Amino acid sequence: MTTIDLNLLDELYLHLDRDTEPWSVHLEVGVEGRVEAGWLADAILAGARRHPLARARLSPTRAIDFGYRWEIADELGEAPLEVAGCDDAAAVAAAPSG
Repeated sequence: MTTIDLNLLDELYLHLDRDTEPWSVHLEVGVEGRVEAGWLADAILAGARRHPLARARLSPTRAIDFGYRWEIADELGEAPLEVAGCDDAAAVAAAPSG
């Protein structure tokens, strides 16, 4: 595991994070037909191997710390992917979103 300091802009974004409005990136994609989940998971893992910050998470902090650090895993264990099959617009609307 590697650790690096957050840059100033990343630290400023942390102050936008609230329990009621979390500062995160949530992505949903609608496609016609079926998604090949195995292929997509492989592509996510390949991208994470190529771009280290795709494997980063915020390091735990203490009140006495002066800054924040990223923890960058050497490898992802599995792709953070959920595939929901929906037959129509009503099923899409009813599907849970992360």
